[in-house]
Amino acid sequence: MRLFTLLVTILLLHTTMVLKAEGVKDSLSYSQLSITTAFPRIDPMMTRLDSLTTFAFSKKNEYFGSTATVSAPYNPNYTDEQIRKKLVQIPALFPMSFNNDVKTYINYFTQVKRGYTSRMLGLGDVYFPMFEEYIDKMKLPTELKYLPIIESAFNPVAQSRMGATGMWQIMYKTGRMLGLDMNSYIDERMDPRLSTEAGLAYLQQLYGIYGDWQLALAAYNAGPGNVNKAIANAGGVKNFWAIKPFLPMETQNYVPSFIGVVYAMTYHEDYKITATKPIFNPTFIDTVMIQDRVSLAHISSVIGIPKEEISFLNPSLKLGIIPSSELGFALRLPIGYLARFESNRAFIINDPTMVMDQTHTSSGLTQDAWVTVPKILTHVVKKGETLASIAKKYAVDLTDIKKWNKLKSTSLLYGQKLTIKSETTKQVTRPVPSTIETINTNGTYSPPKSSVIVATPPTPAAKTTIETWENVTTTKYHYVKSGETLSSISEKYNVTLAQVKTWNKLSSTKILKGQKLAIKATERKKVIKTIDTPIPSSSVSKYTADDNMTLTPEESKNMPSNGIKYALHTVQKGETVTSISSLYAGSTVEGIKQLNNLVNTELKIGSTIKIPLQ
Repeated sequence: MRLFTLLVTILLLHTTMVLKAEGVKDSLSYSQLSITTAFPRIDPMMTRLDSLTTFAFSKKNEYFGSTATVSAPYNPNYTDEQIRKKLVQIPALFPMSFNNDVKTYINYFTQVKRGYTSRMLGLGDVYFPMFEEYIDKMKLPTELKYLPIIESAFNPVAQSRMGATGMWQIMYKTGRMLGLDMNSYIDERMDPRLSTEAGLAYLQQLYGIYGDWQLALAAYNAGPGNVNKAIANAGGVKNFWAIKPFLPMETQNYVPSFIGVVYAMTYHEDYKITATKPIFNPTFIDTVMIQDRVSLAHISSVIGIPKEEISFLNPSLKLGIIPSSELGFALRLPIGYLARFESNRAFIINDPTMVMDQTHTSSGLTQDAWVTVPKILTHVVKKGETLASIAKKYAVDLTDIKKWNKLKSTSLLYGQKLTIKSETTKQVTRPVPSTIETINTNGTYSPPKSSVIVATPPTPAAKTTIETWENVTTTKYHYVKSGETLSSISEKYNVTLAQVKTWNKLSSTKILKGQKLAIKATERKKVIKTIDTPIPSSSVSKYTADDNMTLTPEESKNMPSNGIKYALHTVQKGETVTSISSLYAGSTVEGIKQLNNLVNTELKIGSTIKIPLQ
């Protein structure tokens, strides 16, 4: 420890000399954020943050008004006692300790990396309001909003060599445990809002384990296993500074760097560090829901927004493609583009670039699909692991592990092998049943006209595929937190205690912290149905039109009345079933309601309905 103190002293003396000679280099250019002075690198974590700040949007200078920090080097030359007092005066629940380690990082963020701190102040104006919203909701220390500065430099697509991803640097398994979705198209660890909620929830869990924010932060960085080992090696003392020598090197510097950045962000005015303000204003961003497979490039070309900007606002889309889903994807757009998006929605959701390569088979067309398949793992019990910690690691239920391994109790032996059943996704090719409606695959589309499709079926009865809304039971999972009871959990989800016991096959109301509980709910969801469409025998052979002839509503009025035909109509603002019915020859309100399985005449703007024509 004496050697470390001596090295830090030499480091600080050297820093003072370097600052006098080359202190302005850091503030020359945003693209020159990496350490250019002779100042020795403190640790790999800090040099990694330098490179993380230089990502796509900052390199091109598209979202920052200036890359220069005009403030010259300045040091108020506070004494150690003054710095100690200023740390105590920060209204923080997190213990603001002061020692040589912390002093090194205070000096780093206020002197050596003034330009870095300036940019973090600017980005803080963008992200802090969102962080504070979740922090307040979860009753957590406000100062946790500064954690992404040392985790990722506010880079939503940051990735570490170990695989930690996003602003909050969440590992894959941890993300799964926290309920984040990660697949070929989307990585919600890169979604600023979803990752913030997940990262803070994980910190809350860790604080529940250790009851100490410094230890919780260390566990967030190194993992609970490493912290538990360090506590054991330190003789069971639960104090960060006592276990520090037994932690990985990066984690040893993690808590001191966090305190240093909190100090620098709080007292930046004392050191005459001003914020480098970004051009864009996050208060002028809103969302639109998209349920169809659409590329960002297509949206960009239709509404005129730069693709780089829409990608920056939606970093969780790994391939720049919104996948098709029932719940939909909340696409972030500047509010100036919302009206343009809605007026072109019909064209946008029918993205011609997203038409898959389709081949005809005996049963119709084929398309790629993702299916869930079982996956069996073998886990070897390590020292200090419990059944609960293993269940949490693999995001499975503790009772399931007991059942898979025929365990009568939760006792485990070091080296014991456990079977863990999980799930993974696999891409397969599935046939698409043929229907009367055939989709053109030539990549052309004419928005936002309604097209009329005329078909000559081979038999007097045809199958028509329609969309409708039904009550669907969904299952979500709740992980038991400290102090929760089965009664409080049932009240939270507005279900009965008996239902929770039935869904989870519980014989009593006793539950364990970390236990996974299934909670079922009934929701209204869109489903696809195939119905029989009656065909008058006289109409089967009389009308001779191309099978896939498309017409506008005006053209449909002049069509002969003896064909089997229906229109696809995209609902516009102000339209009703009655007004739409009047656009098409031979259509009726009741016919539209019956074909679309409508309970009432309410229509959603932008939705597509079928218009039966007689």
